[in-house]
Amino acid sequence: MSLLDGLESLGLGNLEKVDVVGKEEEKEVKPRVAERKVAEKQPKPEETEESYVYTKEYECPVCDNHFKATVVKTGKARLIKQDKDLRPIYKGVDSIKYDVVLCNRCGYAVLSKYYGPLPKPHKELLIKNIASNYRPMKEPELLYSYEEALLRFKLALVNAVCRQAKDSEKALICLRTAWLVRGMKENFNDISFEEEYTEEKLAQMEEEYLKDAYELFIKARQGETPPIAGMNDITLDYLLAVLSIQFEKYEDAAKLLTGIISSTTAGSAQKDKARDLILELKAKLKQRK
Repeated sequence: MSLLDGLESLGLGNLEKVDVVGKEEEKEVKPRVAERKVAEKQPKPEETEESYVYTKEYECPVCDNHFKATVVKTGKARLIKQDKDLRPIYKGVDSIKYDVVLCNRCGYAVLSKYYGPLPKPHKELLIKNIASNYRPMKEPELLYSYEEALLRFKLALVNAVCRQAKDSEKALICLRTAWLVRGMKENFNDISFEEEYTEEKLAQMEEEYLKDAYELFIKARQGETPPIAGMNDITLDYLLAVLSIQFEKYEDAAKLLTGIISSTTAGSAQKDKARDLILELKAKLKQRK
């Protein structure tokens, strides 16, 4: 299964098999340090998803088309909790569904975090590889379905690959796509999905997106200057430790977590989270024996 399956319907079938990660020799993960805080927002209770979003107008940096996309209102949704891999869970809305800005005329898609002017060489690459073949998808309503959101994420990923974006940007797209698929899994019994999406397939998709995110974040950590994808060193190292445990890279996880605990810049809450993760790591190592 390709992470980009489904692009053929948009005229981009030739890009379904592109190499997202750029495979190379595996490198050791070394600990690093920094700090990050997650701010909680206070919304009004008992509101529908429509009340958390609105349409925003954009100008496409590739084809100059003016278009609208649905975005989540800043400060509207209240953060309930975070998954261990930093996925935010808000009351009333799955904000991940609205992370991608898409021009449905030329197929330019990007995480809203990275929306902005494009260098001329990047624009030319997208015109050649995306816009020249793109077939517009059905225009969505105000609220995006999970299937529509997933297709938008795949477009954002193939756009990033085609314009040779940084590893950190591709990593963040893969991570957030995994979060989106997790949302699909959690709502599997409450929402009618297309027949191709079974619980087993969604679990496999989430795993594959997380694995590519892990590999790309390691490459970004070794080749880019912090902050990486908006994360400082401590936050990124914690995320990599979580993913290292998931993919049984236990030695790498131990090094990262030890680095966080011994850091002079990490906050007490961050060190406590790292200690909790070390306990989980020890339990897994014990089960392995």
